[in-house]
Amino acid sequence: MPAWGFGSLVAIGAVFLVTGLVAAWAGPYRYRVGEEDDMRSSWGARAALEAEAASILEGLADSTRGRTEDMLAYALPEAARLEDAGSRINLNWVRAYVLRDAPALLALFSGGSPDELQAFRSASRLGSRLDAYADFFDQETLERYFTLRTPMNVNTVDEFSFENVMALATGDASSGASWRERLRDLRLSGKAVEDEAELRAWFGTDWDKVALFAQATPEWNANTFDPFLLGAVFACAEFAIADPASAASAIIGARESRYLVDADLRTILGLPKENQIWRHLGTETSAWTLYVSDASGLRIEVDFRTRGEVEAGGVFRVIARRWHDA
Repeated sequence: MPAWGFGSLVAIGAVFLVTGLVAAWAGPYRYRVGEEDDMRSSWGARAALEAEAASILEGLADSTRGRTEDMLAYALPEAARLEDAGSRINLNWVRAYVLRDAPALLALFSGGSPDELQAFRSASRLGSRLDAYADFFDQETLERYFTLRTPMNVNTVDEFSFENVMALATGDASSGASWRERLRDLRLSGKAVEDEAELRAWFGTDWDKVALFAQATPEWNANTFDPFLLGAVFACAEFAIADPASAASAIIGARESRYLVDADLRTILGLPKENQIWRHLGTETSAWTLYVSDASGLRIEVDFRTRGEVEAGGVFRVIARRWHDA
């Protein structure tokens, strides 16, 4: 079953088994799970595996309180794996110029162009599965370098993708267009949304409609971002990095000996705070996928987000689950 991502704003009825530190999303939007009735595995097997996944998430939340460094170091059971969505590029959100101006990224295209990809997103209201982009990249490239599971960073998202997702979230195409103009005005002013408090204020009465998938923090984590992608995006002219290869190597070398924080990045890169790379690249991850399998090969995938602070409702917010039969 293909992976569903943050572009698919459709309702589902699944309820994940969660307790105090892990909260199921209570809003009107969920993500498609798949046709579970067509699965060969029994409901009992799925219930047992779901309970195990919930227990793992509860332990992870209790031990780490959502801190990225601790989550990456957390000892999972042998049958479980945790994936950091901040290590890849989200094809629904990335702006065309990043793909167009970085030669190594442009070379990944097996068909079409960045401008045609942008037109595709505008016409189709974004991809809901990675294979939606199969006309542009081969399957191996899609799975290795790209994702659809990171939240939408309002400071870096493509404005036409933003328009489409706001039209979906509000149920009003004219509202989507109005929000795109507002985003454009924000960028022309040279300002950005700095944190969640500003994000809530900026979205105003529409905040509850976008809280599931919107953020103001960088979408790429320098501690886990794919080494090839790091060097590739640094070559983008917009970021004005004099020696992209050396800059990428310096970060990769430094992160091998310690977990980098934002101050480390600023020292290594030596770029002014106005440089646009700081809108994309940080040292935290907010979107994750937990994979848990049983002895038969049945697997559950749980997408969840960290909430940043321990608050009413839990450390993690579950976004979606997907099943894969043995």
